[in-house]
Amino acid sequence: MTSKKGYVFDTTSLNYFARTNCLHLLRDNLTASHIPKEVAIEVDLGISEYPDIAQSLMAIREADWLQTLEITELDNLDLFARLIRRWGKVDRNKGEAAALVLAKRYDLVAVVDDAVARRAATTYGIPYIGTVGLLAMFAANGSISPDEAWQYHDEMTRLPLGPYWSPISSRAEFDVLLDSMSKRVEL
Repeated sequence: MTSKKGYVFDTTSLNYFARTNCLHLLRDNLTASHIPKEVAIEVDLGISEYPDIAQSLMAIREADWLQTLEITELDNLDLFARLIRRWGKVDRNKGEAAALVLAKRYDLVAVVDDAVARRAATTYGIPYIGTVGLLAMFAANGSISPDEAWQYHDEMTRLPLGPYWSPISSRAEFDVLLDSMSKRVEL
Protein backbone atom coordinates (compact mmCIF):
# COMPACT_ATOMS: atom_id res chain seq x y z
CA MET A 1 0.00 0.00 0.00
CA THR A 2 1.35 3.42 -0.91
CA SER A 3 0.57 6.71 0.76
CA LYS A 4 -2.02 8.91 -0.95
CA LYS A 5 -0.24 12.23 -0.24
CA GLY A 6 2.95 13.55 -1.70
CA TYR A 7 5.96 14.28 0.50
CA VAL A 8 8.75 16.85 0.41
CA PHE A 9 11.93 15.99 2.29
CA ASP A 10 14.47 17.90 4.25
CA THR A 11 17.98 16.45 4.05
CA THR A 12 17.99 14.84 7.50
CA SER A 13 15.45 12.07 6.99
CA LEU A 14 16.76 11.19 3.53
CA ASN A 15 20.25 10.99 5.01
CA TYR A 16 19.20 8.39 7.58
CA PHE A 17 17.19 6.31 5.13
CA ALA A 18 20.13 6.34 2.70
CA ARG A 19 22.75 5.51 5.31
CA THR A 20 20.74 2.48 6.48
CA ASN A 21 20.15 1.28 2.92
CA CYS A 22 16.39 1.69 3.11
CA LEU A 23 15.64 4.44 0.59
CA HIS A 24 13.59 1.76 -1.16
CA LEU A 25 10.98 2.10 1.60
CA LEU A 26 10.37 5.69 0.55
CA ARG A 27 10.35 4.83 -3.15
CA ASP A 28 7.98 1.89 -2.72
CA ASN A 29 5.55 3.38 -0.21
CA LEU A 30 5.12 7.04 -1.04
CA THR A 31 3.08 8.08 -4.07
CA ALA A 32 5.20 11.14 -4.81
CA SER A 33 8.45 12.24 -3.22
CA HIS A 34 10.15 15.58 -3.70
CA ILE A 35 13.20 17.46 -2.53
CA PRO A 36 13.71 21.21 -2.57
CA LYS A 37 16.56 22.55 -4.68
CA GLU A 38 18.15 23.60 -1.36
CA VAL A 39 18.24 19.95 -0.23
CA ALA A 40 19.82 18.87 -3.52
CA ILE A 41 22.53 21.47 -2.89
CA GLU A 42 23.03 20.28 0.71
CA VAL A 43 23.36 16.67 -0.46
CA ASP A 44 25.86 17.66 -3.17
CA LEU A 45 27.94 19.56 -0.60
CA GLY A 46 27.78 16.57 1.74
CA ILE A 47 29.12 14.28 -0.99
CA SER A 48 32.27 16.38 -1.26
CA GLU A 49 32.61 17.22 2.46
CA TYR A 50 31.91 13.79 3.98
CA PRO A 51 33.70 11.07 2.01
CA ASP A 52 32.75 8.41 4.57
CA ILE A 53 29.06 8.78 3.70
CA ALA A 54 29.41 10.05 0.11
CA GLN A 55 28.14 6.79 -1.39
CA SER A 56 24.92 6.96 0.65
CA LEU A 57 24.42 10.60 -0.27
CA MET A 58 24.99 9.80 -3.94
CA ALA A 59 22.15 7.27 -3.70
CA ILE A 60 19.85 10.18 -2.82
CA ARG A 61 20.98 12.22 -5.83
CA GLU A 62 20.65 9.20 -8.12
CA ALA A 63 17.10 8.41 -6.95
CA ASP A 64 15.06 9.18 -10.07
CA TRP A 65 11.84 8.94 -8.06
CA LEU A 66 12.78 12.08 -6.10
CA GLN A 67 11.58 15.13 -8.03
CA THR A 68 13.42 18.39 -7.33
CA LEU A 69 11.18 21.41 -6.73
CA GLU A 70 12.20 25.05 -6.68
CA ILE A 71 10.69 28.03 -4.89
CA THR A 72 9.92 30.67 -7.51
CA GLU A 73 6.77 32.56 -6.48
CA LEU A 74 7.26 35.83 -4.60
CA ASP A 75 4.91 34.97 -1.74
CA ASN A 76 6.73 31.66 -1.28
CA LEU A 77 10.12 33.36 -1.37
CA ASP A 78 8.84 35.74 1.31
CA LEU A 79 7.75 32.82 3.52
CA PHE A 80 11.11 31.14 2.92
CA ALA A 81 12.92 34.30 4.09
CA ARG A 82 10.68 34.57 7.18
CA LEU A 83 11.38 30.96 8.10
CA ILE A 84 15.13 31.39 7.67
CA ARG A 85 15.00 34.44 9.94
CA ARG A 86 12.98 32.40 12.45
CA TRP A 87 15.94 30.01 12.77
CA GLY A 88 18.30 32.94 13.17
CA LYS A 89 21.04 31.65 10.88
CA VAL A 90 20.90 32.65 7.24
CA ASP A 91 23.45 30.02 6.18
CA ARG A 92 21.65 27.07 7.84
CA ASN A 93 18.27 25.33 7.81
CA LYS A 94 17.51 26.20 4.21
CA GLY A 95 16.41 22.62 3.53
CA GLU A 96 13.88 22.64 6.36
CA ALA A 97 12.54 26.05 5.37
CA ALA A 98 12.25 25.10 1.71
CA ALA A 99 10.52 21.81 2.54
CA LEU A 100 7.92 23.69 4.60
CA VAL A 101 7.33 26.31 1.90
CA LEU A 102 6.94 23.71 -0.83
CA ALA A 103 4.69 21.54 1.33
CA LYS A 104 2.42 24.54 1.86
CA ARG A 105 2.53 25.54 -1.82
CA TYR A 106 1.77 22.10 -3.26
CA ASP A 107 -0.29 20.57 -0.43
CA LEU A 108 2.41 18.05 0.45
CA VAL A 109 3.54 16.59 3.74
CA ALA A 110 6.86 18.03 4.94
CA VAL A 111 9.32 15.44 6.20
CA VAL A 112 11.25 17.28 8.91
CA ASP A 113 12.84 16.17 12.17
CA ASP A 114 13.99 19.55 13.46
CA ALA A 115 11.88 20.80 16.40
CA VAL A 116 11.90 24.41 15.16
CA ALA A 117 10.71 23.24 11.74
CA ARG A 118 7.88 21.27 13.36
CA ARG A 119 6.77 24.29 15.37
CA ALA A 120 6.85 26.42 12.22
CA ALA A 121 4.83 23.76 10.38
CA THR A 122 2.22 23.88 13.13
CA THR A 123 2.17 27.69 13.02
CA TYR A 124 1.57 27.71 9.26
CA GLY A 125 -0.82 24.73 9.18
CA ILE A 126 1.59 22.53 7.23
CA PRO A 127 1.26 18.77 7.73
CA TYR A 128 4.53 17.09 8.68
CA ILE A 129 6.04 13.79 9.68
CA GLY A 130 9.53 12.77 10.74
CA THR A 131 11.85 9.85 10.25
CA VAL A 132 10.47 7.68 13.06
CA GLY A 133 6.93 8.57 11.98
CA LEU A 134 7.65 7.28 8.49
CA LEU A 135 9.02 4.03 9.89
CA ALA A 136 5.89 3.64 12.03
CA MET A 137 3.69 4.45 9.03
CA PHE A 138 5.39 1.77 6.92
CA ALA A 139 4.93 -0.77 9.70
CA ALA A 140 1.30 0.28 10.21
CA ASN A 141 0.50 -0.17 6.53
CA GLY A 142 2.16 -3.59 6.45
CA SER A 143 5.09 -2.67 4.18
CA ILE A 144 7.51 -3.83 6.85
CA SER A 145 7.02 -5.55 10.16
CA PRO A 146 7.12 -3.60 13.42
CA ASP A 147 10.33 -5.48 14.24
CA GLU A 148 11.93 -4.39 10.96
CA ALA A 149 10.85 -0.79 11.54
CA TRP A 150 12.36 -0.85 15.02
CA GLN A 151 15.58 -2.41 13.67
CA TYR A 152 15.91 0.38 11.08
CA HIS A 153 15.28 2.93 13.84
CA ASP A 154 17.88 1.31 16.06
CA GLU A 155 20.40 1.24 13.23
CA MET A 156 19.76 4.93 12.48
CA THR A 157 20.38 5.89 16.12
CA ARG A 158 23.69 4.01 16.15
CA LEU A 159 25.21 5.40 12.95
CA PRO A 160 28.75 6.75 13.20
CA LEU A 161 29.19 10.35 12.06
CA GLY A 162 25.95 11.89 13.21
CA PRO A 163 23.50 9.28 14.42
CA TYR A 164 19.77 9.97 14.30
CA TRP A 165 18.52 11.78 17.37
CA SER A 166 15.16 10.13 17.87
CA PRO A 167 12.26 11.60 19.83
CA ILE A 168 11.61 8.10 21.18
CA SER A 169 14.00 5.99 23.19
CA SER A 170 12.36 2.61 23.62
CA ARG A 171 10.48 -0.07 21.73
CA ALA A 172 7.49 0.55 24.01
CA GLU A 173 7.36 4.20 22.88
CA PHE A 174 7.65 3.06 19.27
CA ASP A 175 4.76 0.62 19.76
CA VAL A 176 2.58 3.48 21.07
CA LEU A 177 3.46 5.52 17.97
CA LEU A 178 2.75 2.50 15.77
CA ASP A 179 -0.65 2.03 17.42
CA SER A 180 -1.45 5.70 16.87
CA MET A 181 -0.36 5.46 13.22
CA SER A 182 -2.47 2.33 12.72
CA LYS A 183 -5.60 4.24 13.76
CA ARG A 184 -5.17 6.99 11.16
CA VAL A 185 -7.59 6.80 8.28
CA GLU A 186 -5.13 7.99 5.63
CA LEU A 187 -1.62 6.65 5.77
